[in-house]
Amino acid sequence: MSDASTLGEQIKKRNEEIGTLEQQTQLLHEKTEQLSQEVLTQLGKASNEKLANSFGKVKENLEGEKSKWFHWLVGSVSVLIIATLLIIGWQVYEGKTIFELSFLVKIALTSPLVYFVVFINREYGRVRNLAEEYSFKEAIARSFEAYKDIIEGIFSDHQENIFQTKLEFVLSAIGGLYSSPMKNIK
Repeated sequence: MSDASTLGEQIKKRNEEIGTLEQQTQLLHEKTEQLSQEVLTQLGKASNEKLANSFGKVKENLEGEKSKWFHWLVGSVSVLIIATLLIIGWQVYEGKTIFELSFLVKIALTSPLVYFVVFINREYGRVRNLAEEYSFKEAIARSFEAYKDIIEGIFSDHQENIFQTKLEFVLSAIGGLYSSPMKNIK
């Protein structure tokens, strides 16, 4: 009887220990779930920041290229103006008027220069538009998590709608981020 009583007490102590360990295990499981969610959130923020930095680097390169094309545009327009003034001066000096057939022939000599100005203007505009597009993509990539949190906050009491709305938002945002900048420029 005393052995049975001792064993009963030991079983009771073990059951209490098991209950305590079960509670501790449950708390650890909850903490692990919270940490897992926090890790996923941090990974999302880190990947968004990496994407934004990539867009930022491309934007910086485009800004430098835009400056280069602008200098070429200013220079070529200046050369075109000077060439036109020289041709007008030559025509006035030679024929005393610019309303002659030879003036049209002389001015036609500037057509490659005109084409060069048009080409540079088009390239400058393209680079400017690309820089703006990458700036926009950089801003969207940085604010992606904030928008996701706003959507979750708005629909937090509507659990059946949150998944579909969140999925639609994420898919449209990713589609916009990974779309070709040239598609938006065209």
